[in-house]
Amino acid sequence: MSTFQSRKITRRFAQKYAGDPVKIFPMLCAVREIEWIPQWEYEMIYSISGVNERGCIFKTQKPYGTETVWVTTKWDTDNYEVRFVQFAKDSLVVNLKIALDDNGDGTTTANWEQVFTSLSEKGNEFIESYTIEKFQKVMGGLQKAMNHYLETGKLIGT
Repeated sequence: MSTFQSRKITRRFAQKYAGDPVKIFPMLCAVREIEWIPQWEYEMIYSISGVNERGCIFKTQKPYGTETVWVTTKWDTDNYEVRFVQFAKDSLVVNLKIALDDNGDGTTTANWEQVFTSLSEKGNEFIESYTIEKFQKVMGGLQKAMNHYLETGKLIGT
């Protein structure tokens, strides 16, 4: 009998983007993230349209240092909300929600919520080490990359 005790944490962050949700929402897609996230790589497993949609499945090697399978569980183009379940091999399950709010001034607030649940001691170690400061640094980097793309049409650092 295993003595493993699963751990769970929730992290939330509000980003501000220099654009409206109509332009930003399609960028929350494995295919389109190549345009604005440095070193983004993915492998599409399933998509009817070829881009993100409910039921889309793709794999990455990031962000958890192991093969991660992503399943899009919600793709709401009317309310600008996307949800994923991520399965990081032998480590974590992550529920990710991103909801965009139009600020009415040409900017958008992106409300991120990530719920991490460990599947193993390796997952517990990740949860233990994923401090609020580390999470905020990751979120700040993504915000900077998106805003750079929105302002220049180019990937940050190029």
